[in-house]
Amino acid sequence: MFLICCWVRREEYLEGLKLALERGGIGAEAVA
Repeated sequence: MFLICCWVRREEYLEGLKLALERGGIGAEAVA
């Protein structure tokens, strides 16, 4: 999942994080 964030655009990466946070909170540590 972290690798995906690396090559995905920042905007899409942020949107993906929002969805992840809403679903399970995975990637919350990555943002922090």
